[in-house]
Amino acid sequence: YFLQVTSAVNPAITATAKITVADPAISISPTSVSLFAGEQMRFGYSLTGTPETDVYWSSPGGIINPPGDYRAPAWSGTDTVTVFGPFHLVSATATVDVKPISIHLSPSSQTLQVGSTLQFAYSTDFGGLTWSATGGEISPTGLYTPPATPGSFQVTATSTSGAQYRATATITVAAPTLTLSPSTVDLPQGGTFQFAYSCSSGGVNWSASGGTISGDGLYTAPSGLGTFIVTAASALDPAVSASATVTVTLSSDKKILITPGELSLFPGASSHF
Repeated sequence: YFLQVTSAVNPAITATAKITVADPAISISPTSVSLFAGEQMRFGYSLTGTPETDVYWSSPGGIINPPGDYRAPAWSGTDTVTVFGPFHLVSATATVDVKPISIHLSPSSQTLQVGSTLQFAYSTDFGGLTWSATGGEISPTGLYTPPATPGSFQVTATSTSGAQYRATATITVAAPTLTLSPSTVDLPQGGTFQFAYSCSSGGVNWSASGGTISGDGLYTAPSGLGTFIVTAASALDPAVSASATVTVTLSSDKKILITPGELSLFPGASSHF
């Protein structure tokens, strides 16, 4: 364009100026970036050639808000971010490489006894994790407590950036085992015996059909003679138990005397002992 100025007194006197009108231009930065799914960042832009300052943002996959705050989509792949100048006359586009999120969970399988716990070790490329279990309880830090019921259960760590990013471990909860030793005991009246036991689920509760037994398995025979049963049952699962048989016999210090010790009788005669 040219601008010409002419003198009002002498039209022969003029001056001319050349005016170049630049087209509006816009750029975005960065023009390419690599982010994890759900990761956030802020894009910048530069707008020239126009007095207008309003720009508009667009992303087909992620979320973009003024002044360029972007959140990558939950899926992995390629996304774009576009900034438009006033009236959408000019635009600039950036490419976003959206990377999947890896989650590692250790151990991936484990056998536990009822009443025990397991602390999982875990790592993730990006973001936080939420935990879930098909049986038992799992804390926000990955501490697992199995249920009281034996079986197979799944523990899952899921990325807060997308439910498709997860890792799962299999937990086998074994039924408690209980053994009692010895299985048979002979005791005199009032005698004592210390039973030994092994219980995979921890402590036991004791009972006896005759005599008494302490909390640590020390049995005291009754004064009467007979056969008695001592039982140890798992404190966590009373259905798991083991038993021993105790036979109480006459004490060695007790004697039976019969008098007279020797007697002669005529046929048909009788006598009182």
